[in-house]
Amino acid sequence: MFVLFRDVPQDYSEFMQHSYNIFNRGLDRELYRQEQELSKKKLSEIMMEKKLDLKIPAPSRHKVNSLSSSISTPASEKKPSSAAIKEMVQRVDGDPPPLWGPQSDAIGRSILAVLERDPRKFDHVARSLHGRQLPGALRSFMWSDVLFKEERKRLHEGNVEKVVRERFAKAVSRGIEDLKISRATFSPIHGLIQTAVIETYNKTTSMVAYKSDSHIKESCRALNVLYVYDRSYEPYLIHWLFPLQLAFQRSSNTTTEIGEHVYEVAMYLDLLNSSCFPTWPQVFAIAEQVMNTMMLTDPDLYTHLKSIATTNVKVNKKEFLHQLISIEKAKAEELLKATPGSKREENITTELLADPLVFFRRWIGEGFAAAARPLISVYGEKGDASGTNVTLPAVFRAPIRPDIVTFVHAQMRFNSRQPYAVSEKAGHQTSAESWGTGRAVARIPRVRGGGTHRSGQGAFGNMCRGGRMFAPTKTWRRWHRKINTNQKRYAICSAIAATGVPALVMSKGHKIEEIPEVPLVVSDKVEEYKKTKEAVALLKKVKAWNDIQKVLNSKRFRAGKGKMRNRRRIMKRGPLIIYNKDNGISRAFRNIPGITLINVQALNLLKIAPGGHVGRFCIWTESAFSRLDKLYGTWRKVSQEKSGYNLPMHKMTTTDLSRLLKSDEIQAAIRAPRRTENKRRVLKKNPLKNQRVMIRLNPYAKVMNKAAKDIERKRRDKRLGVVNEKRGIKVEKKIKDPSKVKKKPAAKGKPAAKGKAKK
Repeated sequence: MFVLFRDVPQDYSEFMQHSYNIFNRGLDRELYRQEQELSKKKLSEIMMEKKLDLKIPAPSRHKVNSLSSSISTPASEKKPSSAAIKEMVQRVDGDPPPLWGPQSDAIGRSILAVLERDPRKFDHVARSLHGRQLPGALRSFMWSDVLFKEERKRLHEGNVEKVVRERFAKAVSRGIEDLKISRATFSPIHGLIQTAVIETYNKTTSMVAYKSDSHIKESCRALNVLYVYDRSYEPYLIHWLFPLQLAFQRSSNTTTEIGEHVYEVAMYLDLLNSSCFPTWPQVFAIAEQVMNTMMLTDPDLYTHLKSIATTNVKVNKKEFLHQLISIEKAKAEELLKATPGSKREENITTELLADPLVFFRRWIGEGFAAAARPLISVYGEKGDASGTNVTLPAVFRAPIRPDIVTFVHAQMRFNSRQPYAVSEKAGHQTSAESWGTGRAVARIPRVRGGGTHRSGQGAFGNMCRGGRMFAPTKTWRRWHRKINTNQKRYAICSAIAATGVPALVMSKGHKIEEIPEVPLVVSDKVEEYKKTKEAVALLKKVKAWNDIQKVLNSKRFRAGKGKMRNRRRIMKRGPLIIYNKDNGISRAFRNIPGITLINVQALNLLKIAPGGHVGRFCIWTESAFSRLDKLYGTWRKVSQEKSGYNLPMHKMTTTDLSRLLKSDEIQAAIRAPRRTENKRRVLKKNPLKNQRVMIRLNPYAKVMNKAAKDIERKRRDKRLGVVNEKRGIKVEKKIKDPSKVKKKPAAKGKPAAKGKAKK
């Protein structure tokens, strides 16, 4: 139970860890007591065996050593440590226990404890099992029995599981038709679910070991089926789905088995969500039972619970849980300090192993549901966390569109322009008339008269000195721009979402390295500040003064003629203070350089994203921060103050294209790649121009070419000899070296005649 809910606020996780440690220590003490009894029995047996061989010594004045010290026993048997006992208890020896014999009684008691949801029996069951694991079939049976328990009360039929399965299948089929999708495992919010599952498995320590592709795909498909079933999805369902996946494991890896298993797990998750988690009336009834015991053991906590559990009183769940956790944590820390053998050791079992665990288990459903969305700490006047947490508004998860912000910002800047125009008479305050043609000058109107250089000069035209401008400006120009209301709201939502991203805020130039959290939320008491020194002290406490110092250091002269127009100095922008009610906060902060104040009801894009660039450093008051959900909606609920408006949806919920393209849904929709070999086109060549192609077509062409070349060479030599003879040029014939001339071998059968000399 304690392992499943780790992605929760800091105080919540610390309280859970304390409770879990207390339970383990109580179990260790009990096991240590049992081990001591076993060691005493072993010592007595050893003594009985050795008494036969030992000789009793004579009495002496020296003190006889204790039996335990005289007998040499292993160190582990003398006094086993808590860690050693815990390791021994948690060790699983061999296979799961059989279904008969003494172990079957322990399994039966554990099943009974789970079915009755009574954690007070867990201590006894844990001592009996000694860490042995239950078989998978029994785990599945226990879970299914608990999940179908409420359905059996409603239906009063024999085969309740069959009825529930048919009802779930029909509802999923209707959802597929309503949403107009091909299958239930691929809902319209598939990308959102996939991203949330991956982030949850990466952040949650107990789930990292199961972070495999098959496990993540199964989680995504089951949550998609549940969304198609009743259009409901919350991030905390990922944590509730995790134990169901471990309890109901599929028997085989066939495609049919995988598909059916996904629908089965989704059905179990719906039963867990609808039947097994208590409603608020049930929670108060259980809390009343717990307080009867608390009245005796812890009067302070009893008084607190009594004031909270009064009927007909509106209860703030978040504040109640936070106060409860704070008080329970202090009591747990006090009891943790109790050492074995102390007076309080006897009451540990009744105080912590029984009532608080029941109380904690009943409250964990509502508590974790409220903590599913990220919580933002509220910082007080001293700069430390006040202990109050605020849920992050949904507008901070809106899509960030810098292009829309820049466009809307430019259009809004147009609306603050002041009309300007030149005089209607400018350039026309002279008498001028064209000279006409025939004078070898331009036909532009020319100034009349004489006696001055001005006479005869061109006038009126925009190319003339002293003339009017081209297209003189008019005051009836379209100075302002009409902006779509939905587009303006989209830009403001994007700008607000960007203020919650530290990287964008730092890239804007703000010094937020030392502030405790982004977005930064302060207590509503800040709205009552009336003195600047109080505002300065708060900014220094929350480490936001570095941004003010940056503003002071950036003060400089303006470049341009604005220096002449009462705009001599400029400086950078500082934090933006967003408040709900002005009870003096504007007077306190208005004189600090760089700070801008704005009411949450009148958020202005020019202030949230100055220059059209997102990422301004914003400091929110608690009431202003909590009001954002009412102003802009939460996707599930429309805005309460803007008629029919809701937050914009992301154009692309998952930006990991490679993961999208490799997903089963897209791979199933596209055709298989064609594996045919590409036939290379043969390039045709002219055999009359390409010798190789000609030889391949006609091998005798090589002989013909050689013969043609020999004939051509002989003809050339013959022509050259005729020309040389006419010119009287003697050409020496090349004489071959006789040594290099090959001698012809003599004919066989005809030997040379002997005795015949040459004449």
